[in-house]
Amino acid sequence: MKPRMVVLALFILFTGFLHAQDGLPIVRVVQGGEFGLVREDPLFRVSEGDRLNVVRRTGNRTLEVGEVTVVRRQGDACAVRLTRPHQNRTLMVGDELIFGKPQIAGTYRTPGPSRWKLSAGVSGRAGSLGFGGELGLGLHPRLGLRIGCHAFSIAYQGENTDDEYNYEADVRLKSLYYLMDWHPLGGSYHLTFGLVENRNAIQLLVTPTGTYTYGGRAYSPEEIGNLTGSIDFDKHVPYVGFGWGSPAKGTVGFVLDIGVFYQKSPHVRLVATNMLGPTAEQDGVIAESLKGWKAYGVVSLGLKFRVF
Repeated sequence: MKPRMVVLALFILFTGFLHAQDGLPIVRVVQGGEFGLVREDPLFRVSEGDRLNVVRRTGNRTLEVGEVTVVRRQGDACAVRLTRPHQNRTLMVGDELIFGKPQIAGTYRTPGPSRWKLSAGVSGRAGSLGFGGELGLGLHPRLGLRIGCHAFSIAYQGENTDDEYNYEADVRLKSLYYLMDWHPLGGSYHLTFGLVENRNAIQLLVTPTGTYTYGGRAYSPEEIGNLTGSIDFDKHVPYVGFGWGSPAKGTVGFVLDIGVFYQKSPHVRLVATNMLGPTAEQDGVIAESLKGWKAYGVVSLGLKFRVF
């Protein structure tokens, strides 16, 4: 299966899972009486002054207990007061707080407020992929999408005076990625899956600077020849990781991602001229020695700004 099809399949799976849960926020009372105590579900956020209906399930029946008002909250705990009781009922452990008017007869199900809401943000980043930026879209408290691009390049030049040759190396990092963030708790922490378009590459050039004597004959640098080489990787590779923060959540803040993409063994190509010609046949040996480069670690830190 192609990597892009895998990403699409994962996206459909997660959106289906979230849609099945959407609109059914349920929080249960953990301490009863006229004043009750509830602990919030991560997706079910209330504020002081909010009013909510309370129902009680007994067998196949659902009884309406009344209406409560949130009088105080601290962390994930909220104190509520029963302001409109039905038939002198008080709060009991296990009662459910819901949005909307419950159905007293028949199967109980409350649609609640929709959890699907579009948001967007941008972030600038720096890390092991280089420097770049990304656009983030929030679709649901538990689901977000990101697309971004990173790039960086650096050139090395040196001289080996013992063996008399110059060398140049050009390291280029360039990647475009398409990621899906799943926030299992609805907050900043997320697990990430996606696809990276990997264009990282290394270019090499070795040029002799002195003469080489073999069999009683001296060979000039031109006769010895040059050696050029390139190292690159599979272009479309899978990514998995985790992190904190999302461009589409909050307002202004920091974001961090840690992960890895699997780029398989590097592709090595050598081209040599003149006397160095046979050296080009060693590209397979070099590729074998670089097998440890199959996985590329990603650490990315950035500053985000939510647009809407």
